[in-house]
Amino acid sequence: MPTIRVLAVDGGGVRGILPAKVLAWLEGKTGKRCSEMFHFMSGTSNGAVMTSGLAKPNPLSAQELLDIYVTTSGKVFHQSLWRKITTLCGLIGPKYGAAYYESVLQKALGTNTLLSDVRDVELLLTTYDIFGCRPYFFKSWRARGELSARARAEAKLADGETEDHKTRDFLLWQAARASSAAPSYFPPALPTSLAGTQFPATDGGVFANDPAMCAFAAILRLYRKELEAGSLEIQILSIGTGAVDYRYTYDQAKGWGKIGWAVPSLNVMFDGTNQTVDYQLTEIFGGDGYQGGSRFMALPGGLEFKNSSYYRIQADMGLEKDNPAGASSSLDDASPENIEKLLICGDAMIKNNLACLEELARTLATPRDPISVDADALELA
Repeated sequence: MPTIRVLAVDGGGVRGILPAKVLAWLEGKTGKRCSEMFHFMSGTSNGAVMTSGLAKPNPLSAQELLDIYVTTSGKVFHQSLWRKITTLCGLIGPKYGAAYYESVLQKALGTNTLLSDVRDVELLLTTYDIFGCRPYFFKSWRARGELSARARAEAKLADGETEDHKTRDFLLWQAARASSAAPSYFPPALPTSLAGTQFPATDGGVFANDPAMCAFAAILRLYRKELEAGSLEIQILSIGTGAVDYRYTYDQAKGWGKIGWAVPSLNVMFDGTNQTVDYQLTEIFGGDGYQGGSRFMALPGGLEFKNSSYYRIQADMGLEKDNPAGASSSLDDASPENIEKLLICGDAMIKNNLACLEELARTLATPRDPISVDADALELA
């Protein structure tokens, strides 16, 4: 039976080295690029950067993205003495400037590449509109102007009237920048659509650091007819950037105010959403996502699958077997020493999930099934 293959990559700053290592291993094992293996990709923060690079026209390989992380992270996460002074080490301003980071994104993803240019796979990136007070999803199919009846109703379009898809189309590097504007680390982004509309955006990790559930929800809408007919299965590969090992005691936290909670709240928020999504998908798919995938159980509305699967590849940064070199959990520790430790952690991530990855590689090495989005059931705004 045809199977739609989905890739979701978490946010995690420089710890993006871990999923890059895993994907480079998969590409080497299958002899294929990710754009040839998957139908749909979703990313948050550094995961948005990664999936954008993997999905864009003339896609990058995972190894090329890994090399970019290794060679540029030290400068992306560099805080000059002047910046330390003027921001009081990030207390009264973003810890890092965005100019160099944006130049890296433009070089990697293309200065003029548009979200609508992504066509070989579908792409979903997360961000948060801090003026509109809402999550925002950059979607390749919406950027191309493809609308469902529900989306048309929400856009208040009359019969025969079309939406200006330019309001949903952005430069790809700007979308990735908006998804990775980590609060307190980088200034908010200001993505500007082709129609000239713009909004201030912060990191998608504030609500969906693991974007796998966002991807799953989109798949249920985009391929509803095939799913309801029982003629399509789903395979999700979700890759983490290492579960953080920050632990706070009651005595430590009981006296915290706004300043005290500033950094811990981000750690709790990012890691908490990751574990929540993993729990939700594991329950939906009816098994243990760490052990070779899991079978899909029945969902309300008559959706029932027998051979769909969910795989979660993650490392616990607090365990020696997962993090043998003792790499830092900090999303911005891009010192040469820590990057080397993260590369070792990535190798351990592969080793500790080898049976699962070998199983995935066997299926991903086969050609993608030809699957197209339902023309009359495209996903909502």
